[in-house]
Order: sequence, then structure tokens, then C-alpha cells
Amino acid sequence: MNRRCLSALVTLTGLLASAPAFAQYQGVYTAPLVGPYLGLAFGIHDPLGSDYNGNLSNGLAGQFVAGWRVVPTFALELAADGGDSTIAGGGGTAEISDLEIDARFYPFLRPRRYRDSFVPNLILGLSPIARLRVPGSNYAGYGVIVGGGLRFEPRGTPFYFSGDLRYDILRFTSRDGTTLGSSFNGDDLQVLFGVGFRLPVFVIER
Repeated sequence: MNRRCLSALVTLTGLLASAPAFAQYQGVYTAPLVGPYLGLAFGIHDPLGSDYNGNLSNGLAGQFVAGWRVVPTFALELAADGGDSTIAGGGGTAEISDLEIDARFYPFLRPRRYRDSFVPNLILGLSPIARLRVPGSNYAGYGVIVGGGLRFEPRGTPFYFSGDLRYDILRFTSRDGTTLGSSFNGDDLQVLFGVGFRLPVFVIER
């Protein structure tokens, strides 16, 4: 988990550092509301699944997201997130992670005012790949993600700042490659705060 977050942070930092110089080289820099973006967030998670039996503690969580704002009121995101928890009784560390395809809706944008700075949003997603790793065992399954968030999009900059409350409804269906008789309830609640970067559009000056 920590290695993945560090790698994502290095990648995002490199993009942020190189974009202004590239924009200066190419021409006029603009940061449109609609288009691609990258984001990185950190926070805490609480494993709430009934099959954890209260044995997993709250822990740190992180997320890397690559998205596309299709229209001002709708975006699609590919997200990788995860969190670490301490297992009660000295049982070591558990890691919950998943790969998500999320739809983010912005239903509260005022007509003709799509550049509002504070933008509430709703999240609905699917996780075709979910993992739970504990000492000696690896669980695999799937999930559904529901939640909401608030984004602050300063005008005149390519950056945005985000806060999300996400509930991952996770069901683990196999353990070490063997199908379980009944699915394992691995629900996880996440609170994440992050920063993102709307990828630039370059207009060649004539």
C-alpha cells in the first residue's frame, strides 16, 4: 500500500512539475472544466464488515485516481485505493485494496454557472477487483461503491481540492484461490482528502 502511494505521488509530482514548462513551450495554457485529470488523496478507513468481527482497527488509507470530466455534470474515474489495519491480538497487519470504476455526478451545479468554486458531488462505482490480505491468507472478490464529496476548484488554476466520504460494499468470494461457501462481508468506510490536477489543453499561438 505504502509503495503504491509513493509511486503514485512521484508520478503526479513529475506531471505537476513538467506541465508549466511544457505549456510555456507549446503556447497558451488553459485548464478547462471538462477533460482529463489526475488526483491523489489520503485519509482514514474503518473496516465495518460483519465478518471482520471487530478485529480490524481503523487505519490510514490512500487513493490514486485518473478521471475524465465528460460534461460539467458527470465524470468517469478509474481509481486504485487501499488501507492498512492492525489485527487485534497481535495478529499482524491486514490490507484492504480494490480497483474501481466510478461515476461522479455533479447534480447541484447551477445552470449557466458551471464554474462554481465549491462543487458537491455524488459517487457510484463498481469494483471488479477487491483484495484482503492478512498473514497467511489472501481473499479476492468484488464490490460496489457509494458516497459523496465536495470539491473546491479555484478559478484560474488547474488544481482542485477534494474531500470524499466513501462506503465500499465489498464481498470476498475466494480465499487463496479456493471459492468460499458463502461470501465474506468486507465493507469498508473511507474518509479521504486530496488534491488533483486538471491536465492542460495546449493552444498553439499563431
